[in-house]
Amino acid sequence: MRRLEVLAAAVRERSLAAAARSLGITPSAASQAIAALEVQAGTPLLVRRTRGVVPTPAGERLALRAEAMLAGLEAAELELAGPHPGLIRIAAFPTAVYGLMPSVTSGFHEELPHTSLEITELEPDDARAALRAGSVDIAVVNHDASLSPDANGPFRSHYIVDEPVVVAMPADHPQAAARRVELPRLKDDRWVMQTPGSPCQQLAMHACAEAGFAPSVSAICGDYRSILALVASGYGVALTPLLAVKGLATDGVALRPTRPAITRRINALVPGGRTDPSITGFLRILRSVAAG
Repeated sequence: MRRLEVLAAAVRERSLAAAARSLGITPSAASQAIAALEVQAGTPLLVRRTRGVVPTPAGERLALRAEAMLAGLEAAELELAGPHPGLIRIAAFPTAVYGLMPSVTSGFHEELPHTSLEITELEPDDARAALRAGSVDIAVVNHDASLSPDANGPFRSHYIVDEPVVVAMPADHPQAAARRVELPRLKDDRWVMQTPGSPCQQLAMHACAEAGFAPSVSAICGDYRSILALVASGYGVALTPLLAVKGLATDGVALRPTRPAITRRINALVPGGRTDPSITGFLRILRSVAAG
């Protein structure tokens, strides 16, 4: 199962080194695990490239099976542990609170009625600080999926989901008819951004830089309702994670995926070494809800 865990992480991260960091092992150990698994499988599972790895068709299929088996092991651990009365304190960023937590709390209380959840809405950096200080047990955070700021931190980082990020533009924008929008085509537009230093603003600025331009920022808003209202009025364009627009009015706004795709990674951080079954159960339910 450890070898399968390494394969699943490598396929997810598209890098053996990143997979090793996320699992807390050395790159050499990760490479040896994949080599041994390929011998067992009797077929190549990963193709090594200059900038990472890509799965073979067999590797892709086995990684999907591995994710399901690993989730099953977590569920078995939870069932064997039995009821664990107590309290789990959660810190989560705003769009996770309103986009994920209602379904997560409902599922959690059905499975673990003797454990209570206490949820605090905090931006990712504040959530990490609260976890470091011991005032919360789990921090649900997000960042640009092309970066891995939590890989070498004092926490165990549990991958939850890579959430699509889309372009929000006025419904009559010339690119609104496109199935996928290439960001360079928006280089002359005005941009509506989240607050400076926030993960979403960093993600948008990085995406524009990768596309070869610096966006003309004409508005800064801390709430996606304000961002969508300005976009709908024709004031500008924005990048927005799908969770951020869940349940919000999008009249007058066209939401389009990008080419290449942009994603926001959601992780759950837990103090290193902690394996409380109730925390394992929370992570499993969170992952299931986030996957849709």
